[in-house]
Formats: sequence, C-alpha cells, structure tokens
Amino acid sequence: CCILQSFYEEIAESPKRYKSVRILGSLCNFFSHWETRCRAMARSLANSVCLWADCIEENIEKVAPTEIPSTRASQVVYYQQSILALLSGELYQSDVALLIRMIVRARNLFTDGNKEEEIHSNDVDMKYSFSRSADIILGIVVENPWIMTDALSSVFQRCPTKLKWRPWRNSTMDRTPCFNARCTAGNVYSMNIMTGDVLINGMPPSRLPLAILNHPLYRRTFGSRNLEVVNFGSVLETARPASDRFYRFSLSNSVLKVIEFRKDESEELELLDGTMTGIERWGKELPTRLKVMHSHWLLRKKRVVVVRGIQFDDR
Repeated sequence: CCILQSFYEEIAESPKRYKSVRILGSLCNFFSHWETRCRAMARSLANSVCLWADCIEENIEKVAPTEIPSTRASQVVYYQQSILALLSGELYQSDVALLIRMIVRARNLFTDGNKEEEIHSNDVDMKYSFSRSADIILGIVVENPWIMTDALSSVFQRCPTKLKWRPWRNSTMDRTPCFNARCTAGNVYSMNIMTGDVLINGMPPSRLPLAILNHPLYRRTFGSRNLEVVNFGSVLETARPASDRFYRFSLSNSVLKVIEFRKDESEELELLDGTMTGIERWGKELPTRLKVMHSHWLLRKKRVVVVRGIQFDDR
C-alpha cells in the first residue's frame, strides 16, 4: 500500500500523466480486497482527476474559440480516466453520484474529433466495466433519483431541480439504464446512465446552427464563438452561462432574436439589430458613434435601451 501511495502522490498532481490513472486505479482496487485503504486511495485518485476536468470548465471562457474543441477533448479523457479508476471497485452512493455525473459530462462535450481514437477506446472500456456493475449502479440510482438530476445539471445548468425520474422499459419489460422525467413546464428529459446520452424533448444538446452563426447580427455581437445550447422547439437556450449570462436564440424569416438573462430570469435584455441595415430601421436618429461602436439591448419592462460595447460580454 505504501508503494501505491507514493505512485498516487506523483500522479494526483500531474495531469500530463493522466494515462497512468486507470492503471493505478485498477491496482488500488485489486489490492483493496486485502487492504481497505487502497479503495479509499482509488476514490481520492478519481476525485483528483475529476477536479482536473472541472478546473478546465472553470477556465473555458479564457480559451480561444478555435482551441475549445481540443481543450474539451482533454477534459473528456480526464473524466474517462477518473470513471475507469472508480468503476473497478466497490461502489457506494457517493461513488455512483460522481460516476453518473462524469459519464454524462464526458458524453456531452463537443470535441470535433480531437483525440477521437483515445476517447472511443476509453468509451468501450467504460461500457464493459459499467456492465459488470450495472445491477448495483441501477439499484443505487433508482433509490436515489436525485443523482440523475445532478448529472443533468452538469450539462444543462437551468434544468428543473425537482424531476421525477421513471425507468424506461422496452417491449419485454427488461430493466434498462434509460430514464425519463417530465417537468411542470411540459419538457421531457431522457437519460441513459450507461452511455451518458441526454435528450431534452427528444433532442441532444448541440451547438448553434450555421444559420445563426453566419447571421450578421450574431457575428457582430458574438464573433466566432459557438455556444452550446439545448433545444426548446423554436428557441435555443445556452446550456451554461457565457460570461455569467444565459441566452436564448430564435430565427424566423432571417430575423434573429437574442435574449440575454440571468439564471433566475430576474432581468431580460433583448438585443436590437445593430447591423448597418438593421439600425437604420429603429435608430436612424442616433449619433454615428452610438450606432457603429456599440451594441443596443432593450430592457422591455422598463422601456429602456442599454448601450454597451459591441461584444456580448462587454457590459
């Protein structure tokens, strides 16, 4: 155990050695049959590696848009290594809660093919390890459905806090790793806790479509940034805050509508069309400087136009 402890201390603070995590985790879990401290070490290792991935999330807004997919890929493999270290040993409720959150998180990050082979190989190993403990995991999740709500919130931060999850059964009524929940607003949430797939009203989280990304108003305000969104029919809502605000997008007849709001929806601002042609329709009398060098947000309830920097986060 002392030898494993020394390896643990070397790896736990060294993300560059992430490929050693699953090996050390497997060794710790194997020797835990004789020394219980080894399982605790595997848990600590899994938590440390999960923290590496979570730290990337905390700093993702500082990453250049072109570098985000490769950064996300590193985040995914960290989660996968942590999952594999955790799965191969005895599982408690806290283990399963962390496990499901990481599985869901890893599945719903957009990597654009970066580290594709490594991610796919890890995914196969994860499913194999999961299947060996599936009955235990499913039992814990059924008794503690909040685990799925917590996992969902890691993908969509504004998900309802009180969801009643029900197992989905196939035509033969076999138990599956799939669950559904319907919120009071009528939205349906689905989750496969083995693969991490999440559906909201039948649609997975995605990024904005090209029709919005190429829209002149979007490009003027958001530049090359491609936000991650969930689909609520005609409206796309950001899955997590961008510079401490959420956004809703809708496109109809080439007219882009953008709403900015806080998590609690205490304040909503509507982006007015500040493009060269758009501003002439509503702000023709504004000074040239206010037209060209600023963005314009309508606080409809107070009938006030807030003038800010052009970029969405220049408040």
